[in-house]
Amino acid sequence: MSASPRSHTPSQPYAGTVYLLHLDAPLKGARNQHGRPTAGHYIGWTCSLSPARRIGSHARGTSGSKFMAEARREGIGFVLARLWTDVDRHFERKLKLRKASSRMCPVCRGA
Repeated sequence: MSASPRSHTPSQPYAGTVYLLHLDAPLKGARNQHGRPTAGHYIGWTCSLSPARRIGSHARGTSGSKFMAEARREGIGFVLARLWTDVDRHFERKLKLRKASSRMCPVCRGA
C-alpha cells in the first residue's frame, strides 16, 4: 500500500528568506480600529537566499502582492529593513500573526 502524496510531511521544511519592508508612509486605505493609518510594513518570503529579485518585483509592482501594488499606486517608497535567512514559510506566518512589525523594524526603532 503506498502513501498518498498529501500524507507526506518533509523532515526538513523548505528554507528561504523572510524580509521586512518598511514603507516611507502608511497606506492611506489601511486603518486600524482607531481610524488611523497604520499599515507601514510588509513581511514577505522568498525561496532565494538573496531576496533582491523579489524586492525588485515589489518596487516594479509585479510581485503579485496587492499590498505592495497599492503602495506603488500611492507613490509610497520602501526600504529593506530586516532579513531572516534559512527559514521557512511557517516562520513568515508566525511573524505576520504577531502583528508587531513596527517592534521588529530597526528603522522604526531608530537602530
